Amino acid sequence: MCGPAGPPPAGMGRAVAQIRLLIIEGHEAVRRALAARLASPEVEIVGSTGDHEDGLRQALSLHPDVILLELKGPNSRWLELIRRLAEAGLMQRVIVLTSYLDDEERRLVLEAGARAYLLKDLHSEHLIEAIRQISQGASAAYPASGDGA
Repeated sequence: MCGPAGPPPAGMGRAVAQIRLLIIEGHEAVRRALAARLASPEVEIVGSTGDHEDGLRQALSLHPDVILLELKGPNSRWLELIRRLAEAGLMQRVIVLTSYLDDEERRLVLEAGARAYLLKDLHSEHLIEAIRQISQGASAAYPASGDGA
C-alpha cells in the first residue's frame, strides 16, 4: 500500500480568498458594467448600490475589503459619505472613481484617507491591480486615463 499523495498542488483543492468589493456608483449601467468587468475568481462583488446612504449601510454590514466610490463632482453628499466612512474607519479601503480629474477633489478625498483617486476609464487590468493593492493595505497610482497615458 502506498501512503498519502501529499498536499494538493498550489491552487488545487484549496479555496483562494477573494477580495470582497462594494461598488457605490450613481449610474446603474456603469455599476453593472463595473461589476461585470471586475467579478472574477479574485474579486467577489459583495454589494452594489447607487445611493450613498445605502452604500454606507452596506459598507458597515458587509465589511468589504475594498470600496469603489464614484464621485459626481463636489457636493455635500459625497463629502458627507466620505466623512462617515472615515468615522467608521473604512477610508483605508476606498478607491475613488471619477469621470474627470479635479485637483481640489483629489486633495479632499486623499486627505480624508482614500487610498486611490482614479478615472473610471482606467483599463480593467489596472483597476483590478489597484483593488488588489488596496486590499493589501497599499495605495495605488495609475495613468490618468484608460489609454495608458
